[in-house]
Amino acid sequence: MRIAFADAAPSATLTLRRVVFGIWALILLSDPAVGLADLPSIVFEPAVPWAWLPSIAFDAGRTESALLVIRLIGGGGALLAALGWRFRVTATIAVLGATMHRASISSLAFVNHAPMALLLASWCLLLCAWADERAKRDGMAGENSAPWTPFLVLAVILYSYSATAIYRISHGDLGLLSGDSIAYWSTRNHALDLWESALPIAVGDHVASQPLLLALLRVGFPWITLMELLAPMALFSGRFRVAFAATMIPFHVLSVVVLSVFFWGNSILLGILLIWIPLRERRSA
Repeated sequence: MRIAFADAAPSATLTLRRVVFGIWALILLSDPAVGLADLPSIVFEPAVPWAWLPSIAFDAGRTESALLVIRLIGGGGALLAALGWRFRVTATIAVLGATMHRASISSLAFVNHAPMALLLASWCLLLCAWADERAKRDGMAGENSAPWTPFLVLAVILYSYSATAIYRISHGDLGLLSGDSIAYWSTRNHALDLWESALPIAVGDHVASQPLLLALLRVGFPWITLMELLAPMALFSGRFRVAFAATMIPFHVLSVVVLSVFFWGNSILLGILLIWIPLRERRSA
């Protein structure tokens, strides 16, 4: 058994900060979501943290000008955090902006768990940074603190995978893995006119009419779900980390083709955490 990042150097945390907040800067500065301002309030169900605030706050927060402010301030904070400028302050601004932005979109009752891992990772990096600062003030900072940040980031990302699998099974029972649900979701996602469905490689609307492809998906979907359920094992097993990366990264790429959904942020995070950082640490050892 080998615990993930047991010998990680501080550079691993710096790499994660640049990647995670760089991704958020790209998302926030390029995803205006201004269309939410044109929809009637009846179609919304405020998500947390909007749900904790008075309804008037949510109505004001989903106006076009408010969404623009959240984007620019959050995205600017994320960009500065990725560059390492006053990280704790800029990361705080970025995480709050990202949280409110995602909550506004989730309030439309459209379940999209793609940003969950990225959002959890950004919160983890932020809280670890503030914890390190507190430890320094209390005179408790030491060299052994370096591995904990990437370990915790990996833990929350793996949790997001397990939570997704548990939700999938608990709401659809095991029949979800053996029936034609994969054909339904591929056709349904393609019909939503997502940006991925416009790609030439997207074949979601043809899955139901291709028996061989459908048979392969019926075999692969239970395997993916099993790997998601067992995801926390990657924290303590080097071999499982390799198997998890070899399964989930190709799955995210194939999701573009079959499900018209690309978890590009997850793919980058898994590549950094399970491939790039371990290889770099091994070379420097």
